[in-house]
Amino acid sequence: MPIQKVTLKNYKTHRHTEVPLLPLTVLVGPNSVGKTSVLDAIAMVSELAHPGVLSGPRIEPDLVLRRGEKALRVSLDLAAPYPGLVEFGIDRTDDGFEALCAWERGRRKGSQSAPLPALLPDPDARQLLSAVFGLQGAKRLRLDHEHLAAPSAIEVGEQTTALSETGHGLAGVLSVAKLFQEPVFDQIVTELRAVVPSVEGVRVVRSRFKVQRTDENGVDHSVESDGAELRIDFVSARDVPARAASEGTLLALGLLTVVHFFPLPQVVLFDDLERALHPRAQRELVHLLRRTIEHNPGLQLVATTHSPYLVDEFSTEEVIVCALRPDGTTAARRLSEHPRAEQAMKLMSTGEFLAATEEQWVAGEGGG
Repeated sequence: MPIQKVTLKNYKTHRHTEVPLLPLTVLVGPNSVGKTSVLDAIAMVSELAHPGVLSGPRIEPDLVLRRGEKALRVSLDLAAPYPGLVEFGIDRTDDGFEALCAWERGRRKGSQSAPLPALLPDPDARQLLSAVFGLQGAKRLRLDHEHLAAPSAIEVGEQTTALSETGHGLAGVLSVAKLFQEPVFDQIVTELRAVVPSVEGVRVVRSRFKVQRTDENGVDHSVESDGAELRIDFVSARDVPARAASEGTLLALGLLTVVHFFPLPQVVLFDDLERALHPRAQRELVHLLRRTIEHNPGLQLVATTHSPYLVDEFSTEEVIVCALRPDGTTAARRLSEHPRAEQAMKLMSTGEFLAATEEQWVAGEGGG
């Protein structure tokens, strides 16, 4: 488990929120209470491991700095075997914004700052972050049905096939898995069948498709490319193009591919874990994810959900309840901290208890 706690100060709606994390953690609560912001903040810090990434447009200070504040901080308390602390911050200055990074591991520590949009953390900080998040950083998934279904190129050598945060490249990644890690490919398909019982198999076929290329003059052209396309065999129909499969089937396939195929360590961040899945499928998916995490200690999943059926598969310690205080800032506490949690769990499931509980208790005295 790479991260044991994330702390957000003046990040969007978070004035000061501490979120303890376990290998499998789910954030719940009404819309617009800061759940997704926790995922975004973790992803933002993970990007420090990759030189130059902060020079792009991904960090827009005016969109993440809480209104009326001059400084934000996001810190990660790291779990064994990488105990330590990494903090990223943005300060508003007279000339714009300044980014800073601080880290601590054992007796070693360091800090540095630079005007945005550029900040290149020192090698020790990048090494620590790479150890926690892996070479690809936190996998912040925003999977999209059309992107998951699209055919994709297969690249080898210095360039490797990759899965984007929206799911584009899935066919290529599964093609590589089939060629070089067939047991992993078979495991992904087996687990997909457990989540979506109507699936009989998944195949990768050669495909020619059109892609947009921009030439040296900045003009877009449509060209044909060779690659791979997914076909799914269902109980009722075989050789179905991925674009004709259900959204839930493709979302489950994309998520299972990420947790099985990508190298450890990795932190996977996923919004709406239940999206487009039947309640039984939601439960089966959590069961499979839990088993995968148990066998791979370097894997950690942090997700959001609105489904009490999915929450049933979590303990009260794994559920973080988010709510807004009267001043509009976010509070977050473990469901196990509810005053009646121990008594209620003798009679209810976790999802039932959550559904029967108002969120106001989270923002009370002693709230996060």
